[in-house]
Amino acid sequence: MLASRESQTVAFFVLAFGISWSLWVPAAFGNSPSLLLLVFLGSFGPSLAAVLLKALSEGKHGLKGLLGRLLGWRLALRWYLVVLLGPLGVALTATVLDGLLGGAGPGLGGPQIPEGLSTGLILLGLLPAFLISLIFGGPLGEEIGWRGYALPRLQEGWSPLASALILGVIWGLWHLPLFFISGTTQSFLSFVPFILWVVGLSVLFTWIYNSTDGNLLIAILLHASVNFFAATLTVFPASETDYARPFLLYTLLVCLLATAVVLIAGSRLSRNPRIQ
Repeated sequence: MLASRESQTVAFFVLAFGISWSLWVPAAFGNSPSLLLLVFLGSFGPSLAAVLLKALSEGKHGLKGLLGRLLGWRLALRWYLVVLLGPLGVALTATVLDGLLGGAGPGLGGPQIPEGLSTGLILLGLLPAFLISLIFGGPLGEEIGWRGYALPRLQEGWSPLASALILGVIWGLWHLPLFFISGTTQSFLSFVPFILWVVGLSVLFTWIYNSTDGNLLIAILLHASVNFFAATLTVFPASETDYARPFLLYTLLVCLLATAVVLIAGSRLSRNPRIQ
């Protein structure tokens, strides 16, 4: 039984990093495509850490309370529109701005879309690709930990804004080994813009999470939507030779949007979620 919320939070971060990095660091020193399996397994570190610690500290009742928030689908329609269409709008704006600055502009691509497909087939395949990204692309493996476990505990001792910033930095640092693993999205990005992007996202995630009383389903959908549209609209560079400007513009837009939310909602970022 862990003694306090503070010790539980520290234990969570240590365990989340330990699980993920124990798989990712070896992958960073290899060059086999099969090592990407380690990347996938390591992405479940935060959620696995949360489940283990919740079970140890509160037993079946606490674990049921945590995982039960994955089923909170009865929300106002506007929140589904925000988490599904918001990331689409931001990613599309970034690519349009890139086009105005002489870049390629909007287009569909990314690892989710095989080359040579017609536009019609691509559109038909977007929903299945989104569902695959939701389950296997990181959101399910991360959000039970970051927003479901860590964020409520941070908000007990810090303001929601400070908690979002702290968690954003930790969330970004957690990805560090991925920058040294060939074939990952991070391997084609610069670390500093990535950290700024993740911190901005953390503020937006906290605002939505708090505004929906700690709804984990909406956090997972938002995470999946951010990753999916950034990839399919080619915001993320897909190789070392790709121009990074779309991602830099995307990062700028996310940070501006996060700043606007803070100015409107204040440092409380709505109200604290219920701890379950």
